[in-house]
Amino acid sequence: GTIGYFESTQAATNAANIVGNSTDTNSSSNLILQVNSGTTAQSIVRCNGNNDTVILNGATPAEKARFLAGGGLAFNGDTAAANALDDYEEGTWTPVIQGTGSNNSKNYVTQTAHYTKVGRLVTVSYRIAWNNKSADSGTAIISGLPFVINESTASGGAFVGNNLDFPANTVVATTETAESQQYVYILVGFDSGTWDNPSTSFFQSSGNIRGQFHYITNA
Repeated sequence: GTIGYFESTQAATNAANIVGNSTDTNSSSNLILQVNSGTTAQSIVRCNGNNDTVILNGATPAEKARFLAGGGLAFNGDTAAANALDDYEEGTWTPVIQGTGSNNSKNYVTQTAHYTKVGRLVTVSYRIAWNNKSADSGTAIISGLPFVINESTASGGAFVGNNLDFPANTVVATTETAESQQYVYILVGFDSGTWDNPSTSFFQSSGNIRGQFHYITNA
């Protein structure tokens, strides 16, 4: 095949063309990278007048992916910015056990955590072990999340631990996100049908907790 630059759509046989000022009726393209199968133009990449970059295939052509000018990747003809994947990130964070009123001294034996962020959804996992913990005040929380929580409906997660002071009659326990914060509460449910966020005595002088949860952020 040949590679050429043309000022309008060409019908060259078995050629790879860079086409400017396209007359393609399916777009208002300014620049197209296309491959011709026989004399049929099959667009591969199209840079539109609105500065989006579109990936297509077939003679129609059918849109498969679009890099929006404002940021984000949309699929299969979707052009809505709200539906575009605009971030993917992996990393670590430092989990901390404390109270909403204070974070006093303690010795961390293990303090590891990871996160994956896909768009606005953040999934985190953590493992914490400690000893020689001084008394904190307020409600028991796990802090240090990598992004600020942005959801009015609290989401939970699973955890397990040892030497944790569960309130009497607890039948289920989870974590509860705190709106506009970078921490989660401990949330326990009782067999009477109520629930509660336990105080910092939940974390005793030594113990271990590990778990996973997800939340929504605007970061």
